[in-house]
Amino acid sequence: MTTPTRRGPEEGDACLTVPLRAVGAGDAASTQATSTEDPLPEPDPLPQPDPFCERVARVAASTLGAPVAYVSIASERGDVLAGAVDREGSRPRHPAAIEGVVTVAEHELRTADGTVVGTLAVADRVERAWDDGDYLQLAELSELLVPQLDDGIAEAELTESAPSHDDMALLADAVLTLADHAETSNDPVLVRCGATAPRRLGSVLAAVPVRTSPRSDERVFDMRFAVGRALREAEFVTGRHVLARLAHGALMVHGDQFALERAVRHAVSSLLDHARSGPVSVGLEPDGAYARLSFACGNCTWSAAEVARIAADFDSAAGTACGPATLRVDARGVTAISPSLQVTTGGHGTSILVNRMLAGG
Repeated sequence: MTTPTRRGPEEGDACLTVPLRAVGAGDAASTQATSTEDPLPEPDPLPQPDPFCERVARVAASTLGAPVAYVSIASERGDVLAGAVDREGSRPRHPAAIEGVVTVAEHELRTADGTVVGTLAVADRVERAWDDGDYLQLAELSELLVPQLDDGIAEAELTESAPSHDDMALLADAVLTLADHAETSNDPVLVRCGATAPRRLGSVLAAVPVRTSPRSDERVFDMRFAVGRALREAEFVTGRHVLARLAHGALMVHGDQFALERAVRHAVSSLLDHARSGPVSVGLEPDGAYARLSFACGNCTWSAAEVARIAADFDSAAGTACGPATLRVDARGVTAISPSLQVTTGGHGTSILVNRMLAGG
């Protein structure tokens, strides 16, 4: 993980003032005399905020107890705010327009190839010593933005053209991910955002067939990387630790990476939420031509509805038309079985086994 950047107040951080020349009576005649000339070009409009970046900024401000938080993205016209919140004033439109800032803590936003494309920052208007815990939380929140950065959303000029179908699909995926987190979280911020986001962005969810048609993110990806990132996000949201045993090398598979990450986050968060005691363990290892992903918790029992939803999440992430899982309920518990997974819950706990064929296998 990239070491967070620490910086204190610097000259000019408080605000940027651009002097404007007043127009007097003498200037009026000059203005009328030259009115036949071509008018000055209109300045470029400021980019519209990205809804997902806005929510990450709000969570960052709330989590770190800071009045100001923002997601700053580098563009051809300079740094722009893809998401920002100022709990003591109006929403800023540009990093330099945030007034009265004394201290800033920030973390670089990097794409998969290591390119720095922006920062996630929190700021305060009083002297404050940011500790290691603050920077760790910033680093964890920054990882929520990585999928959007990897697919070029943060690098695009948001005002030059209408959102593409892929952009809309990623936004819809982010909304569904937020809703999944909220269902098993005790964080009131996530609960509120998760409840309102699908309703406010209902037109996006209706316009993009997120789970029923092939998308551009159905590709070959490293399953180990995707599972590891999903586990880190689930641990951050729940505040609890998972016993993870992941393969050392890359495990390349076909499918929808973001759907798999969402399924892993939901499964782990639900296991942690329902567990009365004891650990939740997750394993990922190669098994011949397959990658075998397993979850286990000895003190957790799910309802039949939760088992069906977990099975549907993982089958959807597989990107194959294998059909819904078969659900069986008996005195021993609930079992869901499909060609790619098996979910079992009952008096002895809950376990999930997911098999994914390796690319080229």
